[in-house]
Order: sequence, then C-alpha cells, then structure tokens
Amino acid sequence: MSKNTSRLRFNKYKSSPQIAKLGDYSIKVGSGKTPKGGSSVYQDDGVILIRSQNVLDGQLELKEVAFISDEINKTMSNSEVNPRDVLLNITGASIGRCAIVPNDFPPANVNQHVCIIRADENKLDPKYLMQQILSPRIQNQINSLQAGGNREGLNFQQIRAFDVLIHDYQEQVQIGDFLSTIDSRITNQSSKLDSLQELKKGVMQKIFSQEIRFKREDGREYPDWEEKTLGDIFAQIDSGMTAEQVTGPTDFPVSRIETISDDRINIDKVGYVKHFDGIERYKLMKGDILFSNINSLKFIGRAVLVENEKLYHGMNLLKLRAKDGFSSKFLIYSFNTEKMSNQFKSNAKRAVNQASISQSDIKRLTVKIPIMEEQQKIADFLSTLDSKISLESQILETLQTMKKGLLQQMFV
Repeated sequence: MSKNTSRLRFNKYKSSPQIAKLGDYSIKVGSGKTPKGGSSVYQDDGVILIRSQNVLDGQLELKEVAFISDEINKTMSNSEVNPRDVLLNITGASIGRCAIVPNDFPPANVNQHVCIIRADENKLDPKYLMQQILSPRIQNQINSLQAGGNREGLNFQQIRAFDVLIHDYQEQVQIGDFLSTIDSRITNQSSKLDSLQELKKGVMQKIFSQEIRFKREDGREYPDWEEKTLGDIFAQIDSGMTAEQVTGPTDFPVSRIETISDDRINIDKVGYVKHFDGIERYKLMKGDILFSNINSLKFIGRAVLVENEKLYHGMNLLKLRAKDGFSSKFLIYSFNTEKMSNQFKSNAKRAVNQASISQSDIKRLTVKIPIMEEQQKIADFLSTLDSKISLESQILETLQTMKKGLLQQMFV
C-alpha cells in the first residue's frame, strides 16, 4: 500500500491513510440476476428485489420496489443482501450511485444491475466505504472507466481494482458516522421540503376549486368567482422582438425559452442584442408574464412573473400584460393549476418535435376568477408559502454543498 494525506482529518488521528485495492478489503463483490420470467414473476409482496432505481446516493428508495417469491429467492441465494452491505449501481445512467443496507432491512436480493460489496469489517467500515464511493475519488475512477467506447458498465474486476483510501479503522468509523449524520439531516430536510410542496399543491387545489374561500376583513364573504376569457383579462398578448442576438453581455438582455426553464427568470440564461430604434417598446415591466407558447408539449403553458429584472422581450415566449383589476401573481398561480395546464396543452397544435398554441387560442381560453381583493389575498398567501419553500430549499442546497465539500476534502 502507498501512503496518502487527506486535507481534512479528525485531530486525534495522526497516521497517514494508505491507498489500497478495494478487493483486498472486501469479502464479496458480485451482483444478482434477473429472475427467470423477468417482471412477470414480480409479486405484490414477498422478498424485496433491489433494482438500480432503488439505489440512490446514500439511501435505498423503496417506493417502486419489486418483490419475488421465497422459491425464486432461494435460486438466487448467492446475491441475497446482508445488513451493512454496500450496494453499487454498475450499469446505465445511474452508474456509480451507492447506498448501504440498513441493519433492520428485511430479506432482500439484487438484480444484475446492482453490485454487492461486502466489506471485511475487521479492516474496512461499510459506512466509510459507501461515503468514499460517493466521493470524487471513486466517482472519477468510475467515470474514467466509462470514457470513450467503454460504456457497458462496471465489471467485478474493475470494482475490486478501485484505489481506495484506508484510514485507521477507528477513524473510518468516525468519518462514516459523521458523514451519515449529515446524510440524515439532508434526508430530513428533503422530506420537509417535499411536505411543504405537497401542502402547497393541496392548498392550491382547494383554493382554485373554491373548496376553501378567503373572507373580507369584517368576516363577510366575497362574491362568487366569475368565468372570464384570457382575452378579457389581458390587455396585451404579444410576441417578442426578432432582432439578431449577439455575443454578450450588452445593455440589452433579452428573454429566451431557457430563461424561464427553472420556473423563474434566470438572468444567467438570457440572450443579448444591440440597440435599435424602437427597442424600448420591448422592455418588460414588473407584473408582465412570460408565457411559453412554442415548446415541447409538456412545457406549453409554463409561465413566470417578471419582478424587478431589467429584461427585454425576445423570441419564442409571449408577453402577457394584465388589465387593471387583475393580479398577475394570482394569474401565475392559476396558470400552474392542473386544470389550466391541461387547457393550454389540449389547445396546442402538435408537430414532430414541438407544439405551439396561438395567441387567438389563448385569448379564447376561460378561467374562473374572484374580485381583485380576493385575488390579492390568495396571491399573498401562496407567495408566503413559496417564500417558506424557497428558504427550506436553500437550507437543503447548503447541506448538500457542505456534504460535497466534505467528501472532496476527506477522500483526496
């Protein structure tokens, strides 16, 4: 073994970590197989069959798990998993994803796309191994093996030949436990974010179906919602400029389809044009809506609100400017409901690679809408929920960035 140094260490450990082959520290490296009969023999319960879609980075996801019978499992006894086995995806787009089998995991097997790495626990801690496989150190080795034409996947010989960093065993345990604690925080934060997003989805469904209603400050009810066409609601539904775009930046950033691909205006994804006479009439105003009318069908109807960005209206997005008496924020939330999304898509004309919806068709579409005061209450309520979601999303991103940095520093 050769010696190495890590950039980040626990203070009480002084000896340099060694570099060794994974095979020298493992008692098993092997995968399973597809049961005879394939998916036709899957059951609603029984022995879990872990497939590549169940192996995520650092955790097993069992929402779409398959089951096999005890009889079939016995024919695959060589690939039964044990608690603390490290599972590695070895084929396809998810190659390199890795998770550990929990101590309390029920009986399970793996198919041929998932490799079992059973560490020699006298020398190698499984949690430490899993974290190292997720680090750039091992991921770079996996990527280099897949470079060029060698894209069929990893074989067991290649996995055994991974150059792994070997710290003293007690330091391995401490590293594995420390990083797993961060993983738990990431999992909990992700669940918290998912719950908020589900809450928003459920609340929006109830608001826009009018199952729940807001009331006036004095407790009186608002009038019934009225059905209006989008032509009644918007003073302008316009196409953007056709000016030739140039290599930027210039003083005239323009919107493009990808500008709203993150469901917000992303200034890093704008184009640029030079000044021309009349350019100011394309300047977007706060409260304008950018609407995707030419795109793949699933993205027809995607819409975002212009806030305070300095931006001009470019090609392939429509600008929708509401009349007085209508809240653009409310309309954005309305557009994001399943009912409106389906209206946009069902009225789109489909071509080979994309779809489009015309301005005249948009103007004919209908939406139920309350008076302005209730629109604003709804928009403010949902905006508060969005702010909470954004905050929790930033916390999750911070944790993920911290974990990425730790992996890079601990496994050099």
